[in-house]
Amino acid sequence: MRNRARGGELIKEARRKAALTQLQLARRLGTGQSVIVRWERGERSPTVETVRRCLAVCGFDLDTRLVARTPSGVDAGAIGRLLQLSPTKRLELAAAEAASLRAFDDAIAGL
Repeated sequence: MRNRARGGELIKEARRKAALTQLQLARRLGTGQSVIVRWERGERSPTVETVRRCLAVCGFDLDTRLVARTPSGVDAGAIGRLLQLSPTKRLELAAAEAASLRAFDDAIAGL
């Protein structure tokens, strides 16, 4: 429901910042107040173009950008903890990990 309601949340925020009532916004858009109510409550999902139009009527633009998702299996917390370490400590950990991997590789090669 969160993603579905997001368009309505943007419309509501823009409408309030523009000091418009739902009825005033509806009239400017040429639609009924009940439509605005359903969008803002998340009962109906406005299209991106509808959201853009509503925001424009309120004096705002919709700024969209492409954001990369974190690949599955990536532990952002672990990365953050590593970045808190000094570069020297990170190199020491990497060298120890490399040694462990070499030992593992040697062990399975001997099987």
